[in-house]
Order: sequence, then C-alpha cells, then structure tokens
Amino acid sequence: MRPIKKIQRKLRELNVGSEIYFKQDNALFIVRGKQGKFLVATSEPDRETYTIIDIEKGFCGPNDRVFNPYNYKKQEDIEECLRDFNNPPEDMSDLKISLRHGTNVENVIDLPGIN
Repeated sequence: MRPIKKIQRKLRELNVGSEIYFKQDNALFIVRGKQGKFLVATSEPDRETYTIIDIEKGFCGPNDRVFNPYNYKKQEDIEECLRDFNNPPEDMSDLKISLRHGTNVENVIDLPGIN
C-alpha cells in the first residue's frame, strides 16, 4: 500500500476533536470540523492557523479566496466553510484549496498510528 493511501484511510477515520501534527515543527492541530471529503483543523491553543484537508486528494492548505469569508476561530464559520467546499454556492464556484500554499498531506502531517 502506498503511504498516501494509508494516510487517506487514517484521515477518513478522524473525528472532530482528533489531533494531528505538522512534521516541520510538531505543531498540534485539532480537527474542528469534518464533512464529506474535507476536514478543517486549527492550531492549538490559539486557533490562529488553520488548514483544510481534501481527504480524497490527500492535499492540504488554506482556501484560495482573496476575501476569505470564514473566521476559523468560530465553529459556525468552520461548518459553513465545509458546507461550501462540499457544495459550492454559484457565486463561489471557484472555491478550492490553494495550490500556492498547500501540499500533499504525506509530506507535512503526522497522524497517530502512521509511521
């Protein structure tokens, strides 16, 4: 099994409240929302930094909206973001995870149980 498939399987198993870590600095993030093929995780304890993970593509990063309508410190906004990513409104049909600042999850994220 390729590593990305193992990571994708583990991402699918995560629940809201699960911990993930970024490899570079071992930064703790908590899964704040999960819906469809996406999940949103925020840094702890301040929630200043967020990432959106596309579980199917194995890709993570920020959204690419110039005027980001979501405040990832608010649970309501996280839930709205997930609804919009899974079913983009017509006026946000270009909504996607930013390729400029994103990367494959296997390169940046550590999950418990994945070596």
